Amino acid sequence: MFKEKLKSVKDEYVTKGYWQKKTYGELIHEWADKYRDRIAVVEGSEKITYKELDVLSEKLACFFIKKGIKKGDSVIFQLTNMISLPIAYFALFKIGAVPIPVYPALREREITALAVCANATAYICVEEYLNFCYKELVNKVFEETESMNIVIYEKEIRDYCFSERGEYKCEYEKPEFDEVALLLLSGGSTGIPKLIERTHADHFYSVRLTSEICRLNESSVYLGAMPLTHNFFLCGPGLLGTLYSGGKVVMAEAASPDEILRLIDEEGVTITSLVPAVAKICLEMQPYFEEYSSETLKIVQLGGAIVEDSLAQRVEEVFGCKVQQIYGMSEGIICCTRLDDSDDVVYGTQGKEISEADVVKIVDAYGMEVPDGENGELIAKGPYTVDHYYKNVHSEKFTEDGFYKTGDKAVRRKDGNIVILGRADELINKGGEKVMPVEIEELLKDFEDIKDAIVIGNDDEALGMEICAFIISSNPCLTDAAIIEKLKQEKVAEYKIPDLFIRVEQQWPLTAVGKIDKKELIKML
Repeated sequence: MFKEKLKSVKDEYVTKGYWQKKTYGELIHEWADKYRDRIAVVEGSEKITYKELDVLSEKLACFFIKKGIKKGDSVIFQLTNMISLPIAYFALFKIGAVPIPVYPALREREITALAVCANATAYICVEEYLNFCYKELVNKVFEETESMNIVIYEKEIRDYCFSERGEYKCEYEKPEFDEVALLLLSGGSTGIPKLIERTHADHFYSVRLTSEICRLNESSVYLGAMPLTHNFFLCGPGLLGTLYSGGKVVMAEAASPDEILRLIDEEGVTITSLVPAVAKICLEMQPYFEEYSSETLKIVQLGGAIVEDSLAQRVEEVFGCKVQQIYGMSEGIICCTRLDDSDDVVYGTQGKEISEADVVKIVDAYGMEVPDGENGELIAKGPYTVDHYYKNVHSEKFTEDGFYKTGDKAVRRKDGNIVILGRADELINKGGEKVMPVEIEELLKDFEDIKDAIVIGNDDEALGMEICAFIISSNPCLTDAAIIEKLKQEKVAEYKIPDLFIRVEQQWPLTAVGKIDKKELIKML
């Protein structure tokens, strides 16, 4: 019965045009025919055209086949932003092998767990990045996994692709449009990430929509400033959306402000995507790189974490571009602001769903939908949102009628735009009173002497939880008492005033994808 219902839903998605009966391997061939000699990807002084991308990925597909990778195999995919990355992605897509894109900063514990869970047979990675030797990591992972028997380093891919040796054509079984294209990592903040099955059809649907919303075209130049093994930067519209639109993708080796600002200037970048923490660093460093111009920059997407109003406004003012807030996750659902939205919407909301077929609800603790203006948990389903995790783990994250429970607190405004308030599990219960960290963070950031603030709940024997405020201040003499007095002047309820203030140096500790690492902050407690 379940299989029949699932087939009916898939048929509906195809009939209504949400899903196309094409795989990414077929799509790159179409794009190569359409855009041929246009530059597709740039890494430093290296450039490849659309036609070359198609030919090289076909050549690499044959190489992977010879190495023993076949349709259905799971492959740990730990490449950094370089010209080999899109070639390897499309080579795996063509033969129906399933990449598990992992961030460069993941290490033995996480990768071993993911490899064991997915029964991965191959590991594709760089040899060294930011002074870390991945060969030692590969050896450790191989020792801990029984299925892993193939390792291919990026240098081997590059040497093979750009040499004369090797066949350009070979026989292999091709995947279907509704088969799994990627196993993505969940964005969970604790433990080993869960794996998410995304098919060619559902994944490409989100690529098409975000590309159209961002109005990408052949003149678009996308800067891959953040790791392209993260779904936001891969498909929101990111790498894949730019290629779909006939634009050019520029690779940044690391998310450093000097490289980002230089590439925007040198390559005529029109759109890029940043997490808030990296955007803040770029704003702080911009005066030191005044020789770089951002005149071509039209859109900066901000996502991956909550964006305060002041940051969105400052990015627009400093870079002279339009900010687009984007909220989404590897499980599927995406909301974003539109390019013609008012400042009120762009600065203060995460916009609306990208598809007419998205079903998004804000529900209370009992799963009942709340009225507009009231907060609750955001749940969603639709043509590109999954209804289960790989191997059906964590089934409690899905409702019986197929909604994915995001775990994010949100409110829908009267105009239909959604405001993300924070993680539901970040709600601080202090002596029975509920406090959303984002509310206190915004108040603290309004203080003249406070550059940034993060609020976290911590266990407390007496109150259940206490409120801890981490602060980056421009005034080393700022006292806790002065902050508390200022909060009281703002008429903040007594129970919302932080119990503990901790100073942090110039910037926050960051995770592999540039998000603020709250686990590291908690260690400071």
